[in-house]
Amino acid sequence: MPKNIIISKRLQFIEFLSLMVMILVFLGVFYFTIKTSGILMTLLSFIILLILSSVIFFFCKEPFAKKFIIKCIFLLIAFFLIILFSLIYFNISERNYSNFEAREIGFDLYIVNNSIDHNKAIEEIDFANKLWGKYNISLKLNNTYNIDNLTNLDSDFLLEVNATNSDSCNVYLDKISFSNNSKLRVIILSSNSKHMGRGCICGCNSIVLDSRKELSMDLTGWNLAHEFGHILGLIDIRNRYNLMDDEFKVFRPSFLNREQLGLIKNRINEL
Repeated sequence: MPKNIIISKRLQFIEFLSLMVMILVFLGVFYFTIKTSGILMTLLSFIILLILSSVIFFFCKEPFAKKFIIKCIFLLIAFFLIILFSLIYFNISERNYSNFEAREIGFDLYIVNNSIDHNKAIEEIDFANKLWGKYNISLKLNNTYNIDNLTNLDSDFLLEVNATNSDSCNVYLDKISFSNNSKLRVIILSSNSKHMGRGCICGCNSIVLDSRKELSMDLTGWNLAHEFGHILGLIDIRNRYNLMDDEFKVFRPSFLNREQLGLIKNRINEL
């Protein structure tokens, strides 16, 4: 095989690897931007990279290198547009809307059949607190109880859709609330239900969570924050960066819009 063909194939292979690495880096940047909302820094970095790539293109004399740089520039522009479109679609600008005066919501925690370690439960509560803390709402754990008088069928029932419409669900909750000093209770259990969390069970004063992982990710803390949204009068919506969108939870969306905060103001005084 001629030497120039071998060199050409090697260059093409190097180019392919380089573009794949760039794509992986950009996917990481995209995840970072959506998760942390580091919007300005990310977009500024892309602009700088575009300028540098353009400058290098004009000073590069090797045709193969010029073609490679052109591909890099198009890749940068494509990811720039994807991130820009995503930021607009997710309505991230609304998440900076400040809330009213600081409020504290107390609750009791019930751990069923050792479904979660106590320290791990505290970590998940802290995670939920960070999300709600952006809106001056603090989730305060008053008491923790370990109980073992619920069967697997009881746990499955509490997480099923029809539980909220059934008077008999109070029978199951009465097994738990033997010493409920708070108006609210969070129940963490293990079940075979397809649901991972329920808010507003029997009078909108209980949250039920399953502690198992989803897609190899532990989302218990996010599920807790989401279900507290239901306790505070919010409903599920389909906005991919909103706390009340449970179909996009792998990114742990956290923002609330003005309408949602208005609903919370009407509800929070009752708690």
